[in-house]
Amino acid sequence: MTVGAGTIDRDFPAYAVMGDGKRFTGVSLYSGKGMGKKPVGLVYGTGKNSSSNLCLRGSLEPDVVRGKLVLCDRGISARVEKGLVVRDAGGVGMILVNTAATGEELVADSHLLLAVVVGDLTWDYVRKDGATAQVLKPDVIGPGFNILAGWSEAVGATGLDQHTRKIQLNT
Repeated sequence: MTVGAGTIDRDFPAYAVMGDGKRFTGVSLYSGKGMGKKPVGLVYGTGKNSSSNLCLRGSLEPDVVRGKLVLCDRGISARVEKGLVVRDAGGVGMILVNTAATGEELVADSHLLLAVVVGDLTWDYVRKDGATAQVLKPDVIGPGFNILAGWSEAVGATGLDQHTRKIQLNT
């Protein structure tokens, strides 16, 4: 018997629009106020080492980040923790970008600040019906990720101690 993880047929779309009009589609469960139409500066790698590319704790320079949107590479620390690091450094939002190691997996999170997770954006998806030698079809699947479910109000939506907002549903 083969076993797999399934997904739902719903997305939690979020968009990042650059100054030249280029639009990136990603996902997010952030439900707060948006940025509106006012352009905001974008920064990446604001520190003296590669830790700032990953938005690790203590790696961002507040003087550079304050009031800006911060581009963060995915990896090493939790996705929602990166948002906390950006917020604490004075950033107004975050674009979390998948790396080669994370591919096109887009996981919607309940972020502490305006945030969107985007993939490689060059990946082509091919959908095929019917069995192929390259695709193993499971006999049984269970909920995998991005599944909307009840959430205990005893813990904040991100699981971080700094996040005290209580919600009834989460993925």
